[in-house]
Amino acid sequence: MAHTRPNVWQLQSRRDTHGLISALAYPDPEIRQRAATALRALDTVQAVPALKAALRHETNEQTRHSLAAAIHELDHRTDVGGLVNARDVNGLIKTLRSRHPQNVIAAAHALGKLGDRMAVEPLVILFHNAAAPPAVRLAAAEALLDLQSAPAVVTLLGALRRDSWQVRRNAAAVLGQIQAVWAVEPLAAALHDSHPVVRRTAAAALRRIGTADAIATLRKHFAPAPTAETTPQTPASTPQQPAIPHEATPRPVMPPAPHPRMKSALPAARPTASGTPETTGAASAFSQPDPVPERRDTLPEATPQLKRPQSAPPPPLEKEQTSGIVQPVKKLIAFLKQRSNSK
Repeated sequence: MAHTRPNVWQLQSRRDTHGLISALAYPDPEIRQRAATALRALDTVQAVPALKAALRHETNEQTRHSLAAAIHELDHRTDVGGLVNARDVNGLIKTLRSRHPQNVIAAAHALGKLGDRMAVEPLVILFHNAAAPPAVRLAAAEALLDLQSAPAVVTLLGALRRDSWQVRRNAAAVLGQIQAVWAVEPLAAALHDSHPVVRRTAAAALRRIGTADAIATLRKHFAPAPTAETTPQTPASTPQQPAIPHEATPRPVMPPAPHPRMKSALPAARPTASGTPETTGAASAFSQPDPVPERRDTLPEATPQLKRPQSAPPPPLEKEQTSGIVQPVKKLIAFLKQRSNSK
């Protein structure tokens, strides 16, 4: 490898971890820098020891920077799968102190399946760590159940899986009373229990715990199921409008009849040669009939009309003493006589 220039790009595309680790010892600092970057991109956790060894002997500043960045990125991750395959119990116990919850959960499950009782004490310490996330504490409790060395509190988790519904109900009730925040997930599963009493007890326990995850679980479980909204069907044809009744034919408005006193006040017409009665100008104005008011068609009202009060009759006209001639005609005659005398 020292005499053949490695092709880092091909090694990375083939995910050749051993070839990239060997490239860290190549004389060209550019090749060493590119190999460190490729190992970091491939997330090769098992290459951390080789990267640390290369950093101790590296003299090029840029290559040292790439090696340090790769170590910082990969050193916080643990190859749990490799530890499980190697049955490395010590390595898994050390992983329980990792800052990454995913690695801790995977290590706890692996320790429970391996069945080595050497992991009981660190798992108990992890379970009682109140600062640990609830998912981590739950993983430790399940691992302790697998190891058959669980504390009394952890045995409640196993009681939730018993065949007797009374045992499951009592376990859910106790978990709620002690506010076991790490038991939100198993209590959420108990909401789907076959017995209604267990379901109600699990819901009460989650309300008692009262964490954000517990409340969110209850809201999600008791949320009403969405129903398909039915759209109202529109009729094919538009509804017919109600028929409007025919308007009644309005009655013609007749002119009012003249008052009898008005008739007596008019002068008598004199017959002429043609046989038609002759009236004076002033008298003819009074003899003409009153103009007929304009006829207005009125629509029939829906409600019955109220009777209008009758107006009082007009006051009677004063009787003239001189042969029934009204005052204007009398003045006209007196004016004509005076004019004829003056001539």
